[in-house]
Amino acid sequence: MNFLRCIGRLSLIVLAGSHCTGCGGPEHPATFPVEGTVTYQGKPVDGATISLIPLEIGSRGAAATSGADGSFSMSTFAHGDGAIPGEYLVTVFKYDEAMLDAAVADAAMTLEEEEEMYTDDEAEGGDAGPRNLLPAKYADAMTSGLSIVVSESPNVLPIDLE
Repeated sequence: MNFLRCIGRLSLIVLAGSHCTGCGGPEHPATFPVEGTVTYQGKPVDGATISLIPLEIGSRGAAATSGADGSFSMSTFAHGDGAIPGEYLVTVFKYDEAMLDAAVADAAMTLEEEEEMYTDDEAEGGDAGPRNLLPAKYADAMTSGLSIVVSESPNVLPIDLE
């Protein structure tokens, strides 16, 4: 009987210990602020999506959306928390909102209606998907030519698209 009591107590200790290790919330690597602005042909870009793609395998990327003045603040785990230190390739794109709204509306279509729409678009030489309003090269990490090294010091990422 003492053996069972000992096992029971040990189980409670292990359970209590494992419960308390989660009390502080998930542990994340340190992040540091990364802020900047996006301009295209000298004008601020509102609603652009900026992504940081980590070069280190297993690291986590960051993303942001630019405001009306082109400014943005990167997020990794929480809104505006920045990025994990390291090297990143950068992508920037902005989809035509009217096309995105149409794509969401298309989600309610029947399969037959959707097939007909794509067949009609292909016959007319059109593109059925949303259109990027920025040059396509910036949407691809391998062709954007944009990069940043995030460190503890202030991280400013000015993005001037041509």
